[in-house]
Amino acid sequence: LIKSLVKNSELYSILEATQTNIMFPTSELGSQLEVVARMMKAHKDRGVDRDMFYVKLGGFDTHADVEEKLADKFEEVNLSIGAFAEELKLNLLWDDTTLVQHSDFARTL
Repeated sequence: LIKSLVKNSELYSILEATQTNIMFPTSELGSQLEVVARMMKAHKDRGVDRDMFYVKLGGFDTHADVEEKLADKFEEVNLSIGAFAEELKLNLLWDDTTLVQHSDFARTL
């Protein structure tokens, strides 16, 4: 437990010192991807050369106003991934990054 607390404190300090250059959306997905970008930018300080991150965005299972709600969700995805890609390109990390998108519905749109 002590070791975990120390590691958590170290990671917190590293992330506090690591800022992004791009303004990310303040949305749920934008906030998550901003943290991922900061983690990736700080990979040397964290002593890693490979990472895997997981972010999620819910709210796609709509039963009313589907077109309007999906348009809002797609805009959030587009703006968030756009900021993420731009940030990684500025930090020369984009060419070493793979994005995977998954839906648990397993349906075609």
